[in-house]
Amino acid sequence: MYIHKILKSSDDKLSISKDAMPIMNKLLNVCFEKIATTAGLVTVQSHKKTLTAKEMKLACELVLPGQLSSHASNEGLRAMTRFNQ
Repeated sequence: MYIHKILKSSDDKLSISKDAMPIMNKLLNVCFEKIATTAGLVTVQSHKKTLTAKEMKLACELVLPGQLSSHASNEGLRAMTRFNQ
């Protein structure tokens, strides 16, 4: 559902097939799991009990390659700013 919304917000002419949707969903779930696991490990290694945005940002930088990590950090910062307002 959200994959389709994000795709449409990018460009109304873009679409995704029904066969590709479960593959994209699985890919995103695997990425989320890797980032969450890494963030948990970073939190444990820093001797903290609470996962903060700092640990999430570091986990994204460790898991995602190159510019993808910087884009993820920027989007995370935007989301936090929106949430705090």
